Amino acid sequence: GEDWISLDMHGKRPKAVNVRTAPHPAFPTDMQAQFTLLNLVAEGTGFITETVFENRFMHVPELSRMGAHAEIESNTVICHGVEKLSGAQVMATDLRASA
Repeated sequence: GEDWISLDMHGKRPKAVNVRTAPHPAFPTDMQAQFTLLNLVAEGTGFITETVFENRFMHVPELSRMGAHAEIESNTVICHGVEKLSGAQVMATDLRASA
């Protein structure tokens, strides 16, 4: 449509992407956690670099409990996509990442 899109990903995985946060109008830091999760179930390896705030990857170790494969190096998380994540008990440490 003119102001919406529809995706049919049934039976498919997205491709991993590289994202670098920055102040408006660039990629918003508040969307970093969602794209980290997307990369963790995508095909391939993606890099999420956080340039706005420090310590914004508190959710990554919790996602590892669910089967995610990620490494944090300084202000970048390296996401190695897995086919699926599993339910696990996790702790919500950040409002944006926990939503």
